[in-house]
Amino acid sequence: MNDLRAFDLTTGQTTTVLAGQADGREELVWSTGVLQSAPGLNGPWNNVPGATRAPYFIDPAGAGAFYRVAH
Repeated sequence: MNDLRAFDLTTGQTTTVLAGQADGREELVWSTGVLQSAPGLNGPWNNVPGATRAPYFIDPAGAGAFYRVAH
């Protein structure tokens, strides 16, 4: 797992996001907030369906996306 830190400019909160591989899929783990995705860095950002809590698995063969945790 890689330890990534996400900083929310709006709230000033820092969230740790762990990323790694499990069973050939990418795995994201976070402690608080809502996982969102977007096709590009500028959005539009939307809540990821089914990602109401960690872990969330991403199929690497699927369409590319950017992910963030929103508070």
